[in-house]
Amino acid sequence: MDNWHNIKVNSKILGHMSSGIYGSPASALKELVSNAFDADATRVAITTNWPSFDIITCRDNGSGMAREKFQKIMTEEIGNSAKRVPTCGSGNDVTNKGRPIIGWFGIGMLGIAQICHEFVVISHHRETKTAFSARIRLADFVCEKVGDISPHHTTHHRIDVGQFMIEPIDYEPKKAGTCVVASDIRSAFIKTFRETLGEYSLPSKFPVFLNKIHSARSVKVLGDYWQMVWELSVTCPLPYLDIGPFDYDRIEIKPNYKAALFALEQSLKAYQFEVVVDGLSLRRPNQYPRVSLRTSGHEGIRGRLFPVNEETTVYGRRLKFSGYIFAQDSRAIVPAELRGVLVRIRNVGIGTYDQTFFKFPITSTSRFNCISGEVYIDEGLESALHINRASFNEMHPHFIKLKEIIHNLLKKEIFRAID
Repeated sequence: MDNWHNIKVNSKILGHMSSGIYGSPASALKELVSNAFDADATRVAITTNWPSFDIITCRDNGSGMAREKFQKIMTEEIGNSAKRVPTCGSGNDVTNKGRPIIGWFGIGMLGIAQICHEFVVISHHRETKTAFSARIRLADFVCEKVGDISPHHTTHHRIDVGQFMIEPIDYEPKKAGTCVVASDIRSAFIKTFRETLGEYSLPSKFPVFLNKIHSARSVKVLGDYWQMVWELSVTCPLPYLDIGPFDYDRIEIKPNYKAALFALEQSLKAYQFEVVVDGLSLRRPNQYPRVSLRTSGHEGIRGRLFPVNEETTVYGRRLKFSGYIFAQDSRAIVPAELRGVLVRIRNVGIGTYDQTFFKFPITSTSRFNCISGEVYIDEGLESALHINRASFNEMHPHFIKLKEIIHNLLKKEIFRAID
């Protein structure tokens, strides 16, 4: 007889689960990738069974998880994770390999429920030399199921959100790591991806993938499948292309800042972390200057790099970040999805590029089409994150300070330089 157990989550999660935690399939898969990164994996392979999209698999070669730990997470820790606290320098915020731990809320594994009704987790744990297979069924949440429990309620309730069944299996060293398999895919996901598939399958090389996107000018033209792969390349903790994100021969930059950018590139490579989607090894897609391949004379396009650096204290809490804003001369950056500014916390992109630059007060947005930037948060801001790790509480003091600094840089330096 099957031995099913109830899955329990902390009540502060329920308000978010009622309407779906993640806004896109890429956001949900990104959480599995982040879990693999935290488990010191060097490779994550995602397969979609293209073009059917009826089986989604995410397999990593990380440390894996012991059966007892998994069972405790399912029954006690979802939404109340002790994985780390949302501050830097706390002593428990790095992995065994020295990577910054991404996870905080402890709900990443449930992200796959955004695209399926049921999934299987198979994990071979390196340390204990044990393995298990678990089958998870999650309820479809509606607001009525939350009742009168507010996500801001201070009492720690635990609520049933589904069921799981777990059994031990033989440990195999070659399979060390975790594999998540979703076969009961939601019909809306399958329908949407099949209908917007277009005529293109993924190429085997990432530069070819980028050339196709540059030629199209926008990722949206290529359909939801390419959009998902693009979002993963933008948001996951990945290295840049081997040639780097900048063609320094065509970019004006302060001499001392070039070394800092190079150090950033090397630090990302040092993680030795790879994400592969249907055979395509992803990289961060940033390349500047870059315009559409349809545009003649694009080799002559130039640009300027403006450093973003700040270390301050806001209401007694440290905020430290660095990065860049790139302004391209005359012509719009392609693809359109690279226009704006992206905030990265622990190297993971929060949402996608904000093309409003944190709601900069301007009537004409044509100048924004030529600007792209990344802000790496070294300390602070995490407490402003919404639970889906895709947006911020805009009234949080750290976010307000970040917004103020970026707006001042735009007004006092960037716009004056490009106008």
